[in-house]
Amino acid sequence: MEAKRKGWAVLKLMTAMAMVGANVALGKVIIAEVSIFLFSILRFAIAVLTLLPLVFLFDSRHWSLTRGEHASLFLQAFFGVFVFHLCMLYGVQYTSAINAGILTSTLPAMVAIFSWLLLREVLRGKIVLAIVLAIVGTLILNSQVNGSEQSSAPLLGNSLILIAVAGEALYTIFAKKLSNRLSPLKMALAVNLLGFLLFLPLAWGEITLSNLLAVSAEMWGWMIYYSLTASVISLVLWYSGVRDVPAQYAGLFTAMIPVAAVLVSILLLGELMRWYHWVGGGVILASLWLGMPKRVKATKTPN
Repeated sequence: MEAKRKGWAVLKLMTAMAMVGANVALGKVIIAEVSIFLFSILRFAIAVLTLLPLVFLFDSRHWSLTRGEHASLFLQAFFGVFVFHLCMLYGVQYTSAINAGILTSTLPAMVAIFSWLLLREVLRGKIVLAIVLAIVGTLILNSQVNGSEQSSAPLLGNSLILIAVAGEALYTIFAKKLSNRLSPLKMALAVNLLGFLLFLPLAWGEITLSNLLAVSAEMWGWMIYYSLTASVISLVLWYSGVRDVPAQYAGLFTAMIPVAAVLVSILLLGELMRWYHWVGGGVILASLWLGMPKRVKATKTPN
């Protein structure tokens, strides 16, 4: 039974991260027509409207969290939803989607750094080397920010992507803390509702009928797809999967983000892989492999 539970957890985590990666490139397509703030508020509104009836039908029990857990929930939404979404969308405006996808590979190294800073976890030799390799790979990518890039200001864009990744790393830590306190549906609803409220002041002036009518039917389709995959399906799958494996093991599946992001960047946007993408990405992926725990056990979910 434990093996079957772990198998399902692996499938959920892989699918969730593949969806996140694919949306890195898709976000670049959407913000070419829709402003970042308008797209953001619509994304979270669609997600909340989708999740509310699901929670009402399948998990309407009252939740009881401590003050500290409410704070963790807010910080999870702030860093993993607000900061990540804002910096990722602004980042892909200035750098290529391939660069953005590769830089998301630094997430496990970021998680290790914040685990050391916030949770006082010990950084062992292999983890330190993995962090160093992630930094080296990032420097290789940033060393080639010139006219050959399919972007306007790749250094600025890459920096924003790294801030987004840092937000996602903090999100991972806070999500694990609450994964056994709230159901996946409730956790997804909570962070999307908080994301909606955080973006509301920024998008308030852009929520007009004329702006909504100006969005093409095709782009509405892409936004609905993005909202459902990024804010509903991937979150529910991630929260459901992360309950049954150790946090360090769950972090391994973030490798699906750059793989999906690069593939979609090439297929959807027609971007090209250059030599520094291969070298920098290879070094970063080597850091990911080095940081993998060799043996893991599934964790039991309390009934």
